[in-house]
Amino acid sequence: MTTGDDGLFDELVKGFSLTGAMPESGTFPAKSRPAQISVQQLKESAVWSRKMIHTSCRRVASDKEIAHAVYQETLQQLSDGWVKGPFTEAQLDAKYNRCWIPSKRFGVQQGQKIRAVDDFSEFLVNASVSSTEKLQLFGIDEVINTARTFLGCDCLEAHDNGAWLKEGRHDTSKPTSWYSPKGRALDLKAAYKQLARDPQDAWASILAFWNDE
Repeated sequence: MTTGDDGLFDELVKGFSLTGAMPESGTFPAKSRPAQISVQQLKESAVWSRKMIHTSCRRVASDKEIAHAVYQETLQQLSDGWVKGPFTEAQLDAKYNRCWIPSKRFGVQQGQKIRAVDDFSEFLVNASVSSTEKLQLFGIDEVINTARTFLGCDCLEAHDNGAWLKEGRHDTSKPTSWYSPKGRALDLKAAYKQLARDPQDAWASILAFWNDE
């Protein structure tokens, strides 16, 4: 019997796929989501996406402040080594034998911050993905319930037959470490960008954004 995602380590080392069938982890509820198009059909559509990408980027760059923020964030990612480039169309044609899909990067205003978003839906990269599981993310309720379970741990005692029985009373004059829990939220900066991409899907991970300069 195994628990957890047995293939996660290999994916972390090799890189995660952007197209095709996603491997089953065995840790989430089953839910079939077939791809809308095949990877081959996605490749065949590359010629059209390359023709349309300029207009698409220009359209979302109508707000000059947002477009400039996206441009600056991309330059910072280039400096940090998270992206490579810039590349000309001719360079990409030579590298990927004229078979590459561009995805536009645009900005979203979130309070006082502008966040860059990479749109892998417009030119059907996401549509080529099939999966057999429904991603299930846990929230604060699970954290609280786990803490409550820990708080009640010393209210249990082992019986001779191996069963666990709840004590009618416990000595509150001697609190354990469970009675003073401390918590902290960790927010990794651009966490998903720190995950490697499968080199075989490099042709489907080209980003295009508006250069306001």
